[in-house]
Amino acid sequence: MKADPSIRQRLHVFPLLRVLNDEMLDRFIARLDAERFSAGAHIIQKGEAGDRMFLLARGSVEIVDYTVDREAYTKAILDESSAVIFGEQALISGVPRTATVLARSDCECWSISRDVFHEMGEEDPRLGWLVLREIASLLSQRLVKTNEDVMRLFEALVIEVESEAVGRR
Repeated sequence: MKADPSIRQRLHVFPLLRVLNDEMLDRFIARLDAERFSAGAHIIQKGEAGDRMFLLARGSVEIVDYTVDREAYTKAILDESSAVIFGEQALISGVPRTATVLARSDCECWSISRDVFHEMGEEDPRLGWLVLREIASLLSQRLVKTNEDVMRLFEALVIEVESEAVGRR
């Protein structure tokens, strides 16, 4: 992609990229692909191998997960005002996608593949390090939230089991 001022300005709102100076940001932008998705389209499908990260440039998306009975439920609805990044784990490894991302409206995303990201990092280690450090921070924040959610669920389960045990007495 070409690094024009409007794209540079838009990308500066993403915490992942705020750490980059304009020169680094321009090199990052040059590696991005613009992709368009129609409303209802699957951008990412849970379980598929991940190989690219997405930045939501325009539109809104729905993050969907599935119960153990394979029933879909909405985890979040996000739009372009939220500086949405998804699929970032794919830049680090090819682990299966952990959720489905659907376009709720017509969307434009900017994406970068793992291979291109790694190539960029080899050419400019500082740029690669700065972006990777921000991805690690983002993943760390998400892990903390997940751990808190698991603890709340565990506590609720303990309360439920204890109340059932009391009711049987």
